[in-house]
Amino acid sequence: MCEASGCQCSFDSGKLGCACCAKGGCPCGRAAPKRCIQCGLENYCSNSEYLSLLSSQLLSFNLNSTEQQQQQQKKKLSLRTKRQVCNMTLDSRELLSRSGKSFGQLKSPSIKGPTICYYSFVPSQKQRIELQFYRLVNLGTFNGTE
Repeated sequence: MCEASGCQCSFDSGKLGCACCAKGGCPCGRAAPKRCIQCGLENYCSNSEYLSLLSSQLLSFNLNSTEQQQQQQKKKLSLRTKRQVCNMTLDSRELLSRSGKSFGQLKSPSIKGPTICYYSFVPSQKQRIELQFYRLVNLGTFNGTE
C-alpha cells in the first residue's frame, strides 16, 4: 500500500506533508499547511483557521454560564470574525505578478448580519472591474432582532 505524503513544505524543507498547489496557487505556509490559495492572497490564508478557532471557542462555553453571558460571548466573537474574514483588498497587479492571473474568485463569508464587509478592487490601467454574484441569499431590511 502506498501512502501519499504531499509536497515539500515552504517553511520546512524537511517536511513533505504540505499541500501541492496547482499553477497560480501558493501554499499557505505555517498558517494552514494543507491549504493553497491564489498567489497574491496568502495574507488571507488564516481566515478559515481563525473561524475554526472561533467555532471551537463557541463550543467551549461554560455550561454553567447563563444564556445572557453566552450571548455576550458570541457577540464579541462575532465582531472579531467580521473584522477578520470579510475585509479584503484585491490588487490586480499583485495577483498578476504572483499568480499570472489578474482575476480571482471570492467565497462569501458565513456571517450572520447585520454586518458590513468591504472588498476593495484595484485594477491596473486599462482594466475594468467586473463582479458576478453567484448567489444572493436575501435582500431586505433589518428588523432589529436578527
